[in-house]
Amino acid sequence: MRPENNLRLRLFQTMKFIALERLGLFVPIPGIDQKLFSSDYSNNAISNLLNVFDNNQAPKLSVFALGIIPYINATITIQILSSAFPALKKLQSEEGEIGKKKLNKITKYLSFCFAFIESLAIVLRLQKYAFDWNLYFIVQTTLILISGAMLVMWLADNISYKGIGTGASVIIFVNIASAFAKFLLNQLFVHSIKFLDFASYFALIVFSIACIVFVQEAIRKVPIISAKQLDSTSFYSNDYFLPLRINQGGVMPIILASSLLALVDYVIRYGLSTLQAVYFINDILPFKILFLLLYSAFIIFFNYLYCSLVLNCFELSNNLKKASVVIPSIRPGKMTEKFFKDTLDNLTLFGSGFLAFIVLAPNFLEFVFHIRVFKGLAVSSLLIVVGVAIDLIKQSKTYVIAKNYENMVH
Repeated sequence: MRPENNLRLRLFQTMKFIALERLGLFVPIPGIDQKLFSSDYSNNAISNLLNVFDNNQAPKLSVFALGIIPYINATITIQILSSAFPALKKLQSEEGEIGKKKLNKITKYLSFCFAFIESLAIVLRLQKYAFDWNLYFIVQTTLILISGAMLVMWLADNISYKGIGTGASVIIFVNIASAFAKFLLNQLFVHSIKFLDFASYFALIVFSIACIVFVQEAIRKVPIISAKQLDSTSFYSNDYFLPLRINQGGVMPIILASSLLALVDYVIRYGLSTLQAVYFINDILPFKILFLLLYSAFIIFFNYLYCSLVLNCFELSNNLKKASVVIPSIRPGKMTEKFFKDTLDNLTLFGSGFLAFIVLAPNFLEFVFHIRVFKGLAVSSLLIVVGVAIDLIKQSKTYVIAKNYENMVH
């Protein structure tokens, strides 16, 4: 059996790289009063920037504090620039594997730039926590944070190539899952939550997971007819169709929107906090509502953008034409392309609405009725966890099928 199809080996490699990433989160940066930093964590300027995908984690400034955030920010920038610059779009859609490798290299260089900017922004806010504040401390801590971010990106790459799933998504998944496990243990043994409350909370989570799985796995079946079917008895069969996912973007719009929102939050609260306009806006529209609206807008934007990059209607129409496959009552060429565009627009609209609802509904209940539906866990985090878990299961099944096929051949 080929190593790349060995599921056990891939699982081992994935766990190995995850263990290294988790280990880095517990290695503190030298020269910082970690106790003071921990006690002031919820009020200091950098907590929101560091806690994008791992709420309730230990408030410690570690070597891997930036995590995968610079890489996600670089991905966001590339996605936005791709829609504006044809050269980048060409790399994504037309140049195949070579184009993807070039784009991946550009993303990594951009990740380094983001890591530098974000590290410096964090270090300049650490003066009250530093034992000895000087130029050496600033340079040393900035380099440590940059190195940590680059190491996490390297670990994510290794998970993608040698393990299971997309490295960045797997790291985010593990961080959220570990935070949630910590929250549950805290509720059970520290706060001594009542069994009935725990059971109702657990039932609500199970129901939410079921809804998420249903929408994530739902497909729109587009019937197709091939030239071979015209001469066979299966001409009117419903077994031949093209599956289009309802939520084509999956969890990526949530991941990209969360990262961008954290950056916007940091800039508004600590970069523009002295401007009178910020206080004026807050009087008219509280920041809580403003950020929820921004979050929803980012999700919808990234969902549309990501879906347009994942599925190219022109290429899809062309590929069907080359394979002598048509959609009943739809002419090949321009008509087929328009059909796919209209269908995908409708599906993306529904998917965007679902993602926005998932984010807004619990926050709305908490803000208006003061009911905390998901105490300690954002529903967007739950969506990421479920979405990544589904992808991991699917990929594992693919390796099992590949193994069985190889055994049959040999």
